[in-house]
Amino acid sequence: MLLEALIPRCQLHYCAVDISSQMVDEALNTVADIDMEKTGIVAFLEDLPLLRQFWSQPAVLCLLGNNFCNYEPDYLLKTLHSQLECDDLFLFDCHLFPAPPESVSRKQVEQIYRSPLNVRFNIDPLVRRGLDPDNCAFYLELLPTETSLGRAYRTSKWLHILKDSTLSSGPDKISLAAGDTIGLGFTYKYTDSQVEGYLKHYGFHKIERFLSSDGNNLLLLACKQPA
Repeated sequence: MLLEALIPRCQLHYCAVDISSQMVDEALNTVADIDMEKTGIVAFLEDLPLLRQFWSQPAVLCLLGNNFCNYEPDYLLKTLHSQLECDDLFLFDCHLFPAPPESVSRKQVEQIYRSPLNVRFNIDPLVRRGLDPDNCAFYLELLPTETSLGRAYRTSKWLHILKDSTLSSGPDKISLAAGDTIGLGFTYKYTDSQVEGYLKHYGFHKIERFLSSDGNNLLLLACKQPA
């Protein structure tokens, strides 16, 4: 949708980046019928300094799919600020925590993240490699964490292996023993004011914001403030 809106205004070069080669292929296939230069790259956020060679200014850096909440905010925004120019744009989405957070109990949020669909999402990479879902238990807690902008919340997720299991990864075999624990990724939960506060603190200027009708999801367009 973004690319189709920009096509009439400028000449585009689309660079799809993900840690999964399959997702990069999917991203390129999605825009196969759009006449523009396209590049697909398998990389991590930590590779951003190297990725700059693949784009020209001005750039629109999109971090979508709630990825903003899946990084340490200080590291993420410092990295982006160091790599973007003032003419570049930064677009990201964020799932919000109600303000004040106490208006929604932690148990309510934990119940959502422990839903069968979300549990399946978390263990699916292991299931695809041979783990029986009945051989593990999924745990999640929503824990308060103090930040420079007040209290935020962060999920803590892990799998407890209940029965000896063997996974296949290409030609390799990985053994899991009963009692093993596998730590999973985390997600920060911010309030609306905390998100904008972080942007301002790390030298970004808010250009436009779009809030979902239920107030739970924020889409924000920002740029780097001039020095």
